[in-house]
Amino acid sequence: MTGLVPTGAAVEPWLARGPDGEKHPADNPALAIPQPWHDFVALWARCRGEVGIAHWPDSGGLNSQAAWIVDALTALSNLAARWDAEQRTAEGRG
Repeated sequence: MTGLVPTGAAVEPWLARGPDGEKHPADNPALAIPQPWHDFVALWARCRGEVGIAHWPDSGGLNSQAAWIVDALTALSNLAARWDAEQRTAEGRG
């Protein structure tokens, strides 16, 4: 494997589970997702707390933030909460 791109005949391709539940060939997410999205997820990770957003990226409170920032950070927080709940259920803790 060279960097993030698998090489060689014995290397399995990236697989992603589709809406039908089946696995389909896919690109490496680290390569397929544009860098600004990676940067935004990193921003969300720096802003989040145990119960939602603890630190807003711009100075001031909630009303000082751009609406799209609030919506995007909320969407990521909701997805993380859902995935955490699914993980706890799968581990028998939920």
